[in-house]
Amino acid sequence: IVCGLHLPPTAFNSVAGVDAAHILPWADYDLDEVSNGICLCKHHHWAFDEGLILITWDGAAYNVEVPDDVVTEIRQHYAAFSIDELLKHVGPIPADRLPSKTADRPRPQFLKMFAEILKTNGA
Repeated sequence: IVCGLHLPPTAFNSVAGVDAAHILPWADYDLDEVSNGICLCKHHHWAFDEGLILITWDGAAYNVEVPDDVVTEIRQHYAAFSIDELLKHVGPIPADRLPSKTADRPRPQFLKMFAEILKTNGA
């Protein structure tokens, strides 16, 4: 959903290079439903879980964001961190990367709750 990579299993790799990621952590919410999930490459799954990127809903479109405090902190204190690799995907998510059924798309309230959890936990 973030970068558009397609990494299905092939004759050379038996496991897909993408993950079905939970928005709200399964261990805490036990929400195994499609609308609590997003398809992410392994890189963006890690970045999402760590709060380095957010997926948001603005009422009209899904967007990828990198919180300003993340960018500032990393640029000031971690010069070797490749923050530009995350920033190049900031912006609206193309509709063709989303599930065709609206009911299967990430539920906006789950995305909002996840962002609030990150703020509360200081991530």
